[in-house]
Order: sequence, then C-alpha cells, then structure tokens
Amino acid sequence: MLLSVQKGLFFWSPLLLLAVAGLVMLARSANGARAFVVPGALFLLLDTYIIASWWDWQFGGSYGHRGFVDALPIFALGLAAFYTWAAAARSRRTVVTMVVVSVVSLSIFQMLQYWNGVLPFSDLTWDQYRATFLRVR
Repeated sequence: MLLSVQKGLFFWSPLLLLAVAGLVMLARSANGARAFVVPGALFLLLDTYIIASWWDWQFGGSYGHRGFVDALPIFALGLAAFYTWAAAARSRRTVVTMVVVSVVSLSIFQMLQYWNGVLPFSDLTWDQYRATFLRVR
C-alpha cells in the first residue's frame, strides 16, 4: 500500500519520502515543532493501518492515494524540516533542488497521463506501468 504501483502512497508521491526523512530530522532537533512528531507519527501509523485494512485500500479510481489526504499537514511539517536542513548548505540545496524538480516533473507528467487515459483509473499492474511509462497519447 505504501510502495505499490496500485496507488502506493510513496510510489505516486515520492516527494513524501523527503517529508518522512524530515520528520526523523525534526524528532532529533531542538526545534519546538518536534513536539508534533510523536503524535503525528502515531496518527500516521494508525491511519496507515486503517487504510490498509479497508476492503478497497486503493480507494477507487484516482491519481495516487487519496486516503492519506488528511495526513498531508503532518507530511508538510516533515517537508518543512527537510527543506530547512537542505537550505543550510549550498551543495544540499543543489542536490535537493534537482531531486525535487525531477520527482515533481514525473508526478505532473504521470498526472497528465492519468487525465488523458494513458494510465488506468485503478488496478494498475507493473506490466501496464512499464508499457505506459513516459508514453504520450
């Protein structure tokens, strides 16, 4: 459910992996926002368990996994912490900028593929994904 080609959270929103890294960094920091990390992590674990237990964990036809929309503010804290860390050194900024531009560009392209019917609305398989990767209709 988190890494699956079938609406996997991090597969379709790889930028959220940086948010998870940022939550770990925030938990280890002296920042006052670190008080939100433990409750946020508990919410994410419970939310993930509930979504995974649902009979249709993909939540039907959509681009990406819409079941985690309520958790996006927690990911936003992690992303802010990650960007704060990256901003501290020019080399980090350069690498993080390249990674972010790459994954956001891929996400936008795949969203356009989804909107134009190149990617199926649900139940995508690896074979289908490989056959349609970077294909334009």
